[in-house]
Amino acid sequence: MKTFKMLISLCLFSLSLSTKAMAQTQTEPPVASVNVIENLNKIQKDLDIIYKSGVHLYDQGRLYILHKSAGDMINSYNTNGPIHKTTQNAIINLIIKFRFSSQFFELIRTERNEPVIKSLITSMTNLKRNTGFDDDPYNKILKPNLDQIAKLFSFIIKEPSVATELKNNLNTMRVQLADVIAKADQGDRPIAFKAATDFCKALRLFYKQLSPLANQSSTTSYYLELVGLNEFIGEYSQVEALQEKKNP
Repeated sequence: MKTFKMLISLCLFSLSLSTKAMAQTQTEPPVASVNVIENLNKIQKDLDIIYKSGVHLYDQGRLYILHKSAGDMINSYNTNGPIHKTTQNAIINLIIKFRFSSQFFELIRTERNEPVIKSLITSMTNLKRNTGFDDDPYNKILKPNLDQIAKLFSFIIKEPSVATELKNNLNTMRVQLADVIAKADQGDRPIAFKAATDFCKALRLFYKQLSPLANQSSTTSYYLELVGLNEFIGEYSQVEALQEKKNP
C-alpha cells in the first residue's frame, strides 16, 4: 500500500512539473525564437535603410526579394512555429538568397551604406547560428525561384494595363522558361545552370521594356520581384553582374 501511495505521489508530482512547463512554454517563447525574430526584424530594417540610401532601379528588385524572404520567414515562424516544414524551407530560402547576394552587395556598396551592409551580414550570421542552419543545403534552389518567375509572368500577362508587346514577349519566353524549369527539376546541376544562365541573359534584354511596371501601383511588386529573382538566379548561376550602375 505504501509503495502504491508513493507511486501515486510521484505521478502527481510529475504531472505538476509538466503542467508548469507547459504553462511556461505557452506564456514565454523560447529565447532562440525571440532572437530569430529580432534578427529578422533587424535584417528588414537594414534592407530598408539601404533602399532609402539610393540604389539603381534594377538593384531595388534584389533588395525587395530579400526583404520579402525575411517577411515570409517571420510570418511562418509566427504562424507555424520553428520546426514546421514551411518555416524550415523559408529559413533555407532566405539563407541561400543572402549567400548568393555577396556580389550584389559589393556592387552597391558605398561609403554611406557600408556600415549598414556590415550590420546586415552580422544579422545573417546570427540568424544562421540561432536557427542551426548553414548555407550548405542548396541542391535544388533554382526550381522554386523559376516557378515563382513563371507565376509572375502569368500575373503580368493578365494585367490589363501592361503593353501588348511586352505580353507577347513574355509569352514567347514562357517556352524557354518551361525548359529551364524542367532541367532545374532534376537538381542544380551543370545542365540546369547553363539553361538558367541563358534565361537570365535573355530576360535582361527586356528590363527596359519591363521598367514602366515599376511606376504603376498594381505592378510595382511584380517588377521588383521579377528583376530581383532573375538577378539572384544570375548570381547563383555565376552570370556576370550588370555593371552599368552603382547609384540611380
